[in-house]
Amino acid sequence: MDKNVALVDEFLSTEKGKNLVMNRTAAYLKANEGLDRVQAEQEAIADILTKNRDNIKERVIEDFRARRMAQRRNLAVRKIQVGGTWR
Repeated sequence: MDKNVALVDEFLSTEKGKNLVMNRTAAYLKANEGLDRVQAEQEAIADILTKNRDNIKERVIEDFRARRMAQRRNLAVRKIQVGGTWR
């Protein structure tokens, strides 16, 4: 995850990343009138990091599900193959 934070930091230093932070900061300021710009920017960056971490977790879970399904299919094929040789 530390490497991921570094990659997100690298992205945030790009023009696209700066625009994303700027837009989210503006959204936080609009939604929370008492919030100052520094707090809004910190919240925006924290939100981006959290969303990125959640996306990684979801991809890992999807990968495990796909692997588990593939293992089940392979097991079923092996059972059929073994069953076919016994006849």
